[in-house]
Amino acid sequence: MMLARYGLLLSLCVPIAAAPYDSISPNDNQDLHQNPQEHDVSRRAEDFYLRIMPLGASITKGSPAAPGTNGNGYRKDLRDNLVSDGWKVNMVGSQPFGKMADNQTEGYPGLKVSQIQNFASPSIAKYKPNLILINAGTNDAVKRDNIAGVGTRMEKLILDCFAKSPNTVVILSTLIPNGQANKEVKQVNAQYRALAKDMKGRGLHVMLAEMNNGFITLKNDIWTEPDGTRTHPNVGGFKKMATVWGHAIDAVLKEDGWLKAPTKVSSKNGKPRAKSSGGGNENGN
Repeated sequence: MMLARYGLLLSLCVPIAAAPYDSISPNDNQDLHQNPQEHDVSRRAEDFYLRIMPLGASITKGSPAAPGTNGNGYRKDLRDNLVSDGWKVNMVGSQPFGKMADNQTEGYPGLKVSQIQNFASPSIAKYKPNLILINAGTNDAVKRDNIAGVGTRMEKLILDCFAKSPNTVVILSTLIPNGQANKEVKQVNAQYRALAKDMKGRGLHVMLAEMNNGFITLKNDIWTEPDGTRTHPNVGGFKKMATVWGHAIDAVLKEDGWLKAPTKVSSKNGKPRAKSSGGGNENGN
C-alpha cells in the first residue's frame, strides 16, 4: 500500500506488541503528506474494495461539526488518501452524514460503548465490512461511567464485530485528548492498549491506532465549542486522525492474511449490494 499521503517520520499506529509510547510525535507544523520515501511500504493497494465502517459516536459522525469540517469528520480525508494510494473505497453504515458523497458512517452522537454496540450490531451484519474503524468511549469518559469497565465493554463490541462480520479487521483507536475528562481518557486508553495487545495475541485481527501520544493535541487540534467544551476535532485535528488511521491500515497490510476482499452482500432479504444506497458511493468524493 503506497502511503505517500502519510509520510511521517514516525509511526502513529503502535504495533500491538510494542510499548504504547515507542513513537515520538512529529511537530504539529510538519506537512502530513511529505517524505513518502521515509515510510516503509510492504504492500500496495489490493484489487478489491475496502468496505470501511467508521464506528463510534459524534467524533466518528462528524457532528457537531467544527467550522470547515462540513460534517465529514476524518472520513473524507482518510478516503481521499486511500483513493490516492490506489484503493477502491466504499464507506458503509446506517447513519449517513456530511457533505462528502460517500458519507455513510455508523456514528451515534452521545452514545457510550455498550449503546453503540446495541445500535450498530444489525448494521455490521447487514453491510459486512472488511475493515471497521472504532473510535468510541469518549462519552463513557466524559460521563464517568464505570471507567474501570470501559475496556471490557469495548471487548464485547469488538467480539460482536467479528461475530457479525467474521472476515473483518478491527482497528481500535485510543481516545483523543479531551478538555473535560482527560484523566478519564488516559485511564480508558491504558485499557484499550492492553486490550488490543491481548486480542491480537489471541489470534484476532485487531490493530491499535494511537490517537493520544502527543501528535493530536488539545491546544491545537480540538475545537472549542460555543459552550466552552473541547471534545471534537477541528479541521487540523481530523486531518491528523485520518493520518493515524492510514498508518494503522498500513500496519494491517503487513499482517499476512488479515485484510481480505469483502464478503458479498446480496439484495435479498433487504441486504444491499455494496454499491447500493446506504452501502456507500464507491466513486464518491
